Formats: sequence, C-alpha cells, structure tokens
Amino acid sequence: MHSKDIIMKIKNFKVFFANVEYVNYDIFRELFIESLKNSLKDDDFASEKTTITVNGEEVKVTKNSVPLDNTRTTAILEKFYKKIQNNEEAMNILVDVSGETKEDIIASMNDQITAEKEKFNG
Repeated sequence: MHSKDIIMKIKNFKVFFANVEYVNYDIFRELFIESLKNSLKDDDFASEKTTITVNGEEVKVTKNSVPLDNTRTTAILEKFYKKIQNNEEAMNILVDVSGETKEDIIASMNDQITAEKEKFNG
C-alpha cells in the first residue's frame, strides 16, 4: 500500500459518511494524527533546500519529505485501526453508521491489515 492508497482510503472513509446527517470526524482525524506521530520519528524525515516559483518569483524553501514504503504505510494504517478499535467513541460511530457489529468492523479491519501484510511479505 502506498501513501496515495492511504489518502484514497481516507477519502473513501469520508464518502462512507456522506449519507449521514452529522458525524463528528474530529475523533478519526485525532486518532490518525496520533498514529502518524507514533509511527514517524524525526530521523525518518529528509530535508533539502530548493527553489520554487511563487507568483513569478523564485523563492528559496526547505523541502521536507518522508519516504513511505508499503511496509511502513501498512504499519501506520494498522496503528490507526488499533486506535479506532480501542476508542469507544470512534467504534460507536462506525457501528451507528455502518449498521455492522463492533466485532464485524474489527474483523474487517484486521482482515485488511493481514491481507496487506501478506501481499507485501510473501
């Protein structure tokens, strides 16, 4: 799974809630940010000086990036899913919106992570 796959899953996650009158997404955003913070360390980031054009002017900037391979991306997603599974508010929202049981939602998340690991590890 590439970083663009995570972005697509997040977009699909939001589409999933599109038919719901109101859902507080903040809990999911907070859990995802926590997952990123727990997964990425300062040493993971690369920094380089570069120049970009803004309104026709060359501006010197520092470009910061972090390489995300399939293993790392899957690990981040796994941490995110575990945080959701351990958060009563988040799980209640998923149960209410999906109509599935908590157990089915957890099984689905775990199955997805297992499939991703198997795809890239053998």
